Amino acid sequence: MLIINEIKFNRLWTISKYVYGLYPIITVILWCLIFPSLLSNHPLFSAGLIAFFSNNPLIAANLIASSLFGILILTRAPRLGAYLMAALSIISVLIEYSQFTRSQFKFELSNFIIIFAYIAFGLLTELKETAQQQ
Repeated sequence: MLIINEIKFNRLWTISKYVYGLYPIITVILWCLIFPSLLSNHPLFSAGLIAFFSNNPLIAANLIASSLFGILILTRAPRLGAYLMAALSIISVLIEYSQFTRSQFKFELSNFIIIFAYIAFGLLTELKETAQQQ
């Protein structure tokens, strides 16, 4: 049996909840506000947020889903939101890697770190919920 200081555990969980809940929301804000404005000066891309999303429907769907999952983590169901965010990240990685040929293949460890982090937060939340029921 492992004994954990409840105050420290709750503090760690609360900090993790805000970090993992705000990360996708901040990412969406950056993609929607900053990234299109950077591309507007580039001659290959059309200016405007609607044109950006209509040209990239997978990115738009990913941004909308990740922001909803971030809100889910911050509100009522942090465990479900964490697992859904991990699943969305796995799907995003698979879609991203399927678009590259062997010569263009790139490996980003940060994608897998994010997946692991959301799974770990989901397990941490499950541990907290189990401890509260006892």
